[in-house]
Amino acid sequence: MSTQRDLIKAAYSRENAWGISTAIDIHGCNPAKIQDEATIKRFIYELCDFIKMKRYGDCMVVRFGEGDMIGYSAVQLIETSLISAHFVDATSDGYIDIFSCK
Repeated sequence: MSTQRDLIKAAYSRENAWGISTAIDIHGCNPAKIQDEATIKRFIYELCDFIKMKRYGDCMVVRFGEGDMIGYSAVQLIETSLISAHFVDATSDGYIDIFSCK
């Protein structure tokens, strides 16, 4: 029986893909965590460890936006591409994008 992972690997090979991209939408995040720069940075570092991606440089975390769009964004270069995350204070939502050619 094929697992989801096996199916993805087979499609990746069949298509001769350059890399894999994923977009994750998270609703109902803990406001205290998504509004704290140090917590976001620690999350990104732990995510890199969890998915076995080697970080390239430090994670950049910036707070910006206007009105209902204020929140933190983070960018972490990884040896095989990058991870980006965006958090919205007003809705407690998080959006994480990961691309890797590994």
